Amino acid sequence: MDTILFIRTFSNNRPSYTERLTGAIDSARKHNWRIQTVDKPNHHKIADLLDLWHPCGAICELARDAQHFPSAVFGGIPVVYVDACRDDVAHMKGKIGYVEHDPVATARTAAKELLSNDCAAYAFIPNFSPAPWSVSRETAFKEALALHGKTPLSFQFRRKAEDMARWHKDLCGFLKRLPKPCGVFAANDYVGESVLVACADVGLSVPDDISVVGVDNYAVICENTTPTLSSVAPDLAGAGRMSVELLEKLIHSRAETVATCTFGVLGLIRRASSHRLRRNYPGVAQALEKIRTMACEGLSSKQALSCMNCSRRLAEMRFRLATGQSALEAIHARRLERACELLAATDSSVEAIANMCGYDSAVFLQKLFRRKLGVTPSAWRLRSQAK
Repeated sequence: MDTILFIRTFSNNRPSYTERLTGAIDSARKHNWRIQTVDKPNHHKIADLLDLWHPCGAICELARDAQHFPSAVFGGIPVVYVDACRDDVAHMKGKIGYVEHDPVATARTAAKELLSNDCAAYAFIPNFSPAPWSVSRETAFKEALALHGKTPLSFQFRRKAEDMARWHKDLCGFLKRLPKPCGVFAANDYVGESVLVACADVGLSVPDDISVVGVDNYAVICENTTPTLSSVAPDLAGAGRMSVELLEKLIHSRAETVATCTFGVLGLIRRASSHRLRRNYPGVAQALEKIRTMACEGLSSKQALSCMNCSRRLAEMRFRLATGQSALEAIHARRLERACELLAATDSSVEAIANMCGYDSAVFLQKLFRRKLGVTPSAWRLRSQAK
């Protein structure tokens, strides 16, 4: 059984690493390969790792500093870089692969969410410091809005990125000057969190004045902001699978080459920061958050509406007027959404997923899929993983 190295070069313990690795392992099995993980190695030690494992290839994950891990240090074996700087990779010699997050799919997903809120204006908040991926997302966002005759505003910060106090002050002023309501696309979840803090500091209501969407779906951020942050979820497991498949092509290639590909998104995880209501009745937003987080735990419509502090009949009426659906319909919609997420991201059985989503049986879930989506859960999984 051949070995491939899976190298992590960054220091923070993000869930993206686990998801990418899971996808890579899943794909490696098909080629009868084993994956050996290497955590934050010194690039001078790569030669020792090659001597120890004799790998047929390597995947360098999140190597934004790819110049410190050039292809030359890998002794001629094929290397796939995930989210490296494209320019660094383009100048390397050998069999090189490059896998990046699709900026167009990312920006379009965010744009669709914000456009659905029918805002008066739109804006993009770039990364704290200049980054090619941030520029790509901004460009794609502008192109998506241009299809609808919209031109988003962009926050410009021309001082040193390290001056975060000034960055925050300038952002507050920028947000205050925006026409309201405004849909804001943040370059990533860290930026999105900062936007929510700035809104709170200047007294702007989210999502009524400012709707916010981030990228990466880092739960530790998105679930702990006030309000919770909507975010575009990248297909990280798909990125891992794609990295292995690209590596397999490079291994069998006869010539030196630089091959590139992009991985898409799983969709938008809608939370309170972008969920504008038709009517802002007290307690509806809290009921929606309860449904989003607890629908798969057997939540009933009565329990979901208990925070609205009015009669059950009045609560049902207000909920429907505000959201366009009943509380029970919202619960089932969230369960179906979660089932789709699990089918795309895991290998769990349909029966196990039905249980995880609060359904009594796999048969019920299969009937629901046929009625709502026109396919079986298994067919939906194959289609989603083939994208």
